[in-house]
Amino acid sequence: MDEVTAGKLTHRRQDGSLITVSEYITPWIEQPCFPRISVELVEPGLYKLTQRCNDEASTDIWPILITYITSCGNTGSFMMTDAQ
Repeated sequence: MDEVTAGKLTHRRQDGSLITVSEYITPWIEQPCFPRISVELVEPGLYKLTQRCNDEASTDIWPILITYITSCGNTGSFMMTDAQ
């Protein structure tokens, strides 16, 4: 959910905290490489997403809005802000 808080455009994360557009976009502009997202099937209906820099030596992380649709047609989204 996007909203304006204290004059800044923000996105409410799944945990209820807010991230500003500035906080979201800064890693995308300043980090020297780009993220690689991996999706692993843990068990039927449960997936593990991980991200890392395309440069193996880097530990940079990006905030990434993940939007999905299930085979049953359910949709959802969440902000990925950690490596896993």
